[in-house]
Amino acid sequence: KNADSHNRRGYALGILQRYAEALAGFDRVIELDPQESAAYINRGFILNALQRYPEALENLDRVIKLDPRNTLAYYNRAKSLLAVGRWSDFLHDLQKALKAAEPEYDEQWAYTRSYCQLLLEVSSAQVWPERIMALVGCYVEHESIKWLGQGLTESFPDMFEAGRTHKVINAWNAAWQTAGAGHADLEIPLRLLDAAVQWYRKPDRRILLRLPIEERRVLEKILPPQE
Repeated sequence: KNADSHNRRGYALGILQRYAEALAGFDRVIELDPQESAAYINRGFILNALQRYPEALENLDRVIKLDPRNTLAYYNRAKSLLAVGRWSDFLHDLQKALKAAEPEYDEQWAYTRSYCQLLLEVSSAQVWPERIMALVGCYVEHESIKWLGQGLTESFPDMFEAGRTHKVINAWNAAWQTAGAGHADLEIPLRLLDAAVQWYRKPDRRILLRLPIEERRVLEKILPPQE
């Protein structure tokens, strides 16, 4: 098999979440062609999914060295950088990705969900106001704020993981409400976020009934089941 066939097979295995086999396939690609940037970015994507962030960084650094204009590499490396606590470097890569991407690039929401999830998990509540404000500003600057709103909404289930206190969730909500105020494309996501936090504090059907029916349906699909 040539490098291209190994790469296609590894990509398909990655979609199937057969990650060990996929990584082995990409290793073989690199053996055959050490300059094949697609193998490194695919490795980086899978290593991110496995939360092996330092290894993901090594591969994504290699992609960007081989192909400095690779937008997907910047999106994925931003995720790795955020996960390991390198906030300034994360913002730098995110700026690069957003500047290069088309405003209507509809895969952005998946990355923004990851960024929201990691910001919630790896940062303390004390830094959320400043960092969420910076994140919103970054997406506003590049006319991609609607994708941040979609990613935030998709990340709601991450708020409800076991062990998160109401105080923490309230702080998360407050930081987003302040940073997103005045941005039309965040109006609905922020209203849904506030309703989700209220519901989590006290599951009450009346909280959902206050929302327009379309928004209520979105939230009903995301909220955890009542015990």
